[in-house]
Amino acid sequence: MSDLSERRPVNTDYAVSLLEQLKFFYEQKLLTDVVLLVEDTEFPCHKMVLATCSSYFRQQLLPSGFGGGV
Repeated sequence: MSDLSERRPVNTDYAVSLLEQLKFFYEQKLLTDVVLLVEDTEFPCHKMVLATCSSYFRQQLLPSGFGGGV
């Protein structure tokens, strides 16, 4: 991950569009590549989103040479 001081300004229009597209793909269950099972409920997910948003899932999903345990 890059240092916070190295971050560039964010194009908010692009960011909003990206989030809207991710929401659409999630709601339509398109291109999901993993299913999380919590009790009896299944949650189709995108590995990239899980790994990007959670250090736990990043560690679980990335190969060991890339900071993960797979």
